[in-house]
Amino acid sequence: MEANDQGVDWREVAHLLNGANEMLVKRIDKLSQEFSNLQIRHEKMQELSLSFKNSSSRKN
Repeated sequence: MEANDQGVDWREVAHLLNGANEMLVKRIDKLSQEFSNLQIRHEKMQELSLSFKNSSSRKN
């Protein structure tokens, strides 16, 4: 393999990578918050379901 004769602007590469990293971190934080909210909603739904099952079993 031959070396590429073109110069690489490593500062520009670093700048682009840092920008991409910041975007990914923000996206991961948002997804993490959404996941936490979904976990809470799921737990509440499970509690409601159990409550309904318990109340219906008492009626029988």
